[in-house]
Amino acid sequence: MDQAKDWIMSHLSDPALVFNTARSIGLNSNMLAEIVAPVVPGVTAQQVEDFFTAQGLAGFQLRGSIVDTTPPADSREFLPEDMAALSSLVTMNTHSGVLSTESLRKAALDNLSNDANYYALFNPASYQGAADQYFSGTELGIAGHAGFAATTANLESVYYGTVIKTIQAIDYSEIQAINAFITKHDITAIEARPDLYPQYVSEYFALLQSVFEDPASPPIYDDQTLAQIIVQSTVGMAGEISNGDGSALFDGILSSYF
Repeated sequence: MDQAKDWIMSHLSDPALVFNTARSIGLNSNMLAEIVAPVVPGVTAQQVEDFFTAQGLAGFQLRGSIVDTTPPADSREFLPEDMAALSSLVTMNTHSGVLSTESLRKAALDNLSNDANYYALFNPASYQGAADQYFSGTELGIAGHAGFAATTANLESVYYGTVIKTIQAIDYSEIQAINAFITKHDITAIEARPDLYPQYVSEYFALLQSVFEDPASPPIYDDQTLAQIIVQSTVGMAGEISNGDGSALFDGILSSYF
């Protein structure tokens, strides 16, 4: 995001270039406001639109989902239904260094040919419940959760924080236990039609809940390796989003990393 901010600020003398570039890669006025917020604190999406309008451009064309508060019919869930039992893992990212949101974002963007694919993955308007600019606990599928503002920065933070917490909670012996279950049962069929396999679904999530009750000792990955794995998976997810995949943000979180 710092790269995008620097580019925008260095090209403000050519508003048409910034405007057309933003439209071509799918950035709306809400996203632009978030990007330049470190330089222009408190700037709103409406002010971004007004700036371009004052330059003789159609600022309203950047409005996108901000005016249309009805979520698209194919808007994605935050949590897939089968992860509701693991909702205690959902957390913001408070890590620093290679596991910070800023570092992971930069590494992911460095591995993508189109930054817009990354920002599409974390575009709040793509997820159910974003119409009022706030994700409530109910909309997140997490009973009792206070929720958070529907911003790109928050979606990034909760995604990275949750993935890190999930992976750091599992050790090698627990991976073996999960793999043994998957080998014994047709997990693909179970996930596709859980209603046909209620006993196995219950056993599987009881196993996962026991695995994620506490941090692993020792963790299976050091921070650098974990960061590389997360970046690779995030890049893959961004590619799927660009191809029209409508899955939940955390869909496949276990199969993607283990």
